[in-house]
Parts: sequence; structure tokens; C-alpha cells
Amino acid sequence: MLWLTWRQHRAQTLVTVVLIAGAALLLVLDAVPFVLVKTLPVVPVFVGLFWGVPLLAREYERGTDRLVWTQSVPRSRWLVVKFTVLGTAVVLAGLAFGAVVLGWTASADAPVDRFSDEVFGVSGVVAGAWFLAVFTLGAASGAVLRRMLPAMAVTTAVFAGLVVGAYLARGHYAEPEVALSGAHGMAVPADALVTGTGVVGPAGDLLSWDDAMSACAGAEPVGCMRDRGYEQQYTLYQPADRYWRFQWTETGLLLVIALVLAGVTARQVVNRSR
Repeated sequence: MLWLTWRQHRAQTLVTVVLIAGAALLLVLDAVPFVLVKTLPVVPVFVGLFWGVPLLAREYERGTDRLVWTQSVPRSRWLVVKFTVLGTAVVLAGLAFGAVVLGWTASADAPVDRFSDEVFGVSGVVAGAWFLAVFTLGAASGAVLRRMLPAMAVTTAVFAGLVVGAYLARGHYAEPEVALSGAHGMAVPADALVTGTGVVGPAGDLLSWDDAMSACAGAEPVGCMRDRGYEQQYTLYQPADRYWRFQWTETGLLLVIALVLAGVTARQVVNRSR
């Protein structure tokens, strides 16, 4: 089974290694335009599309599942070996890519910091978790739909939802710190993750800009907010030293998702095929 798995997936393994090496070279040489840096969060979806989806959907489309699973290797063992070998390869690829991106953000020429939305999910240890989660998402889509193109479409759509959910949830992994405006401006540490801004009410309550502006609807906003006592501003932020804490938090959440999706895949393969 190990030899067969390598024979079937050696091409995509070598392509992945070459692509990661190429990305590392471009980042080290600082030869990546910023417009491409903004596309880094979509990198894991290609793992789902070209590693996860074909794992089962291609077998079903070609009808080779009927041949493979009628041999001496039962479908449960086939799935365990495939998931173990390919899942390990995917995680290692993600960790390698995450290390490259993390090293690049430490350079003085990097246009973004490691806490930014552009690179957080593809840097550090969480990159390996993203690769694994999207791999299992592709495998589950292929197992349920049994067709390559529909499974790819579902994988892409669900991945987009996961990315948006991560963006919205990431700033709430811990209680944010509060910086208040003063005579010398607002002291927000460098490389911090800003999660919200607004004004401080007369009773010390924190109001969003939308709430403060709605209270002044139809009136001159600056004078209205001053009359209501909204003179001080605030910024909510997560300090840069929480980076690794947030990395492990998101990694744990993604591993749970990967485990659930692996269970869906196993159920489809073992039960539905009977």
C-alpha cells in the first residue's frame, strides 16, 4: 500500500515540493509583488483541489474503486493508509511553507507583519493545520459527491467560508487590550492586530463609530459628539506577543474540523459503498 500510494501521488508530491521551493526563493529574494502577497491566504485551497478532491472522486469517476476494494486490501485499510501518508505529506508541506512565510515576515523588507490577515494563516504552525483541514475538506467533498468538478466547486466555496470565518474570529481568541487617545495620540504597539475602534462615552462605555454616529443622525457629527461627551477615542487590539498563542488556538480549531471531515469521509467510504 505504501509503494502504491507513492506511485499514484509522486507527481503531485514533486510538483508541490518544487512550488514551495520556488515560493521560498521568491520570498527570500523579495521578488513577490505586494498584489500577490494579498493572495497568499488562498494557497491552502489548492491542496484541497489537487490533493484532497482526487483522492476519492477520481476513483469513483474512473470506476477503479470497484477494482481496488475487491482486492485483498479492504477499503478501510486503503483509506487509513492513504489518509495517513498523504495527510502527513500535506502537514509537512504546510509547515515548510509556513516556516518560509514566517521567515520572510521577519525581514525588514516585508510589506506586512506576521499578524496581518494576508500571512497569519499561511505562516507558522497554523499553515500545516490549514493544509490538513482543506485536504480533508476536498476528500470529504469527493467522497460525498463522487465527481471531480462538483467536489472542487464545493471545496472552494466552503474554504472561502472558512477563511472569512477565521478573519472574523481571529481577533476574539483572547480579550483585546484597549488603547485610549490622549495628548500624545493613541499608543497602539507596533505589529498589533487591531480589532476595533470607536469613541468613549461620558460614562466610560465603549461605543462603536456606528453607534455614536447613529445617536447624532441628522446633526453635525463633530459638534454633536462633543456635546454628548464623546471626546475620547479608543482602539481595541491584540498585542503582537500573542501571535503564537493565536497560532495554536487556530491550529486546534482546524484540527477539530479536519477530524470531523475525516470522519465524514470514512463514513462515506465504509458505509455508502456497501
